[in-house]
Amino acid sequence: MGIKMPKGSDGKWNSITSSEACQTTKGRPVADFEIEYEWHTGPWQDIFDRQIAVLKRDIRRARAQDKLVVYLSCPITSRGGWLFWHEC
Repeated sequence: MGIKMPKGSDGKWNSITSSEACQTTKGRPVADFEIEYEWHTGPWQDIFDRQIAVLKRDIRRARAQDKLVVYLSCPITSRGGWLFWHEC
């Protein structure tokens, strides 16, 4: 894919420490959108950044081929999604 993954304490992100998994930051990911969030950094940020890069590449390819691009988000339960909570 040509996207290098950053390394964790094991040098590969094959395993991560609890402190690496619990790293967070607060801020406004979209500067002119006036809501502040807290999100995970470390390996989670790396995973999401890589997914975003893959999606952007796929969208560029689809547009270059004059194809329709559709984003579909569907809940996995009748409740509208699933919540996982881990106390760091």
